[in-house]
Amino acid sequence: MREWTKGIVKKITLEVIYDIVDERTRDIYRKLEKIEERQESDFKYLNQKIDQLNQKVDIQIGQLRQEMKEDVGQFRQEMNQLRQEVKEEISQLRQEVKEEVGNLKKDIDRINQRIDVLIQMVANLQK
Repeated sequence: MREWTKGIVKKITLEVIYDIVDERTRDIYRKLEKIEERQESDFKYLNQKIDQLNQKVDIQIGQLRQEMKEDVGQFRQEMNQLRQEVKEEISQLRQEVKEEVGNLKKDIDRINQRIDVLIQMVANLQK
């Protein structure tokens, strides 16, 4: 009888242990499922945030490109205006140089005439 009682106690003990192990295993699986669900929702949230940040970056890049285009356009206008001003100043300086050269030619012609007069006077004095 003792053997039989030992066998029954052993069997009941094993059954209880199996039940406890099964219950703990189910608890572990439930916890794993919760972790997986939380992980999945976290990934979805992170992906949404990444998409939002990508959109913000795209918008900012577009704005910067537009600003750069406007700045380049304004810079080109300023450069064209400066180029035109420089051309006008060069034309004005050319005109002034022509006038000065003309005045210098007149002065040289007068000096040459005086020299001719002096040469004639010296030639007349020698005669």
